[in-house]
Amino acid sequence: MDSEAPHYTFVAPKKAYKNAIKRNKYRRIGYNILRQLPITHGTAIFMYKKEAISAKKEEIQGNILFLLKKVRVLD
Repeated sequence: MDSEAPHYTFVAPKKAYKNAIKRNKYRRIGYNILRQLPITHGTAIFMYKKEAISAKKEEIQGNILFLLKKVRVLD
């Protein structure tokens, strides 16, 4: 396994999303957002809060970009 490759995961807790379909949907949204970004390194775990149930894709994308810029993965 290449240690330089980026490793990211998204967690949608069962307490926030009772239905597995919704949990998987929000995880897919996160992975699709990261797939569009020029990320070459890093490791992170993104956890959705209960308040994210009503979040739109654009809002989630803005939060992910903010976090990645804050930890200097993106410029």
